[in-house]
Amino acid sequence: WLIDHGAALYFHHDWKTWDGQAATAFPLIRDHVLLSFAGALAAADARLKPLLSRQKLSSLIDLIPDSWLAQDPGAPGAAGQRDAYLNFFCERLRSSGAFVSEAIRAREALS
Repeated sequence: WLIDHGAALYFHHDWKTWDGQAATAFPLIRDHVLLSFAGALAAADARLKPLLSRQKLSSLIDLIPDSWLAQDPGAPGAAGQRDAYLNFFCERLRSSGAFVSEAIRAREALS
């Protein structure tokens, strides 16, 4: 099954809040359908985090077609959305410890 990963970016509902959400621990991870299958989360973060950089994220975001970007009045236009995505994901990368720790706590609570 495909999952709408964009729906997981809650700032889509209010583009002015991306910066406030980027560093959050994301406590709703406790309800994620795949959490019980997630193992070695800290090791995965340590191994995969160095593979991403601002430049790599920017090149990926540049691949998003304009037609996929929101046309709603609250969205900052295609260029502004790309900037918001880049800044969000860069901050999320810097703050990965917060949501990795939250996921580990949530997974342990399942046991």
